Amino acid sequence: MYWAAQTKGELVKAGGDVPTAWLLIVPVVNIWWLWKYAEAAEQITSGKLGKVFVFAMLVIATVGAPVLQAKYNGLQAKA
Repeated sequence: MYWAAQTKGELVKAGGDVPTAWLLIVPVVNIWWLWKYAEAAEQITSGKLGKVFVFAMLVIATVGAPVLQAKYNGLQAKA
């Protein structure tokens, strides 16, 4: 949850529309929040990371967060 909140801040700074990370602790609403995060990630990366891929990685957070972080780092290295 900490990682998601931190990267959410970076997505918002880059122009993404992600609601407050506090919604992660609300059952059922947290799924909507993950989808909004995934949409913002797709928008910020110009489609290089698809929202379905990002959403799936967030749902399986123990493996997904490191995979997404590696992808984000790779995108920054190319920029």
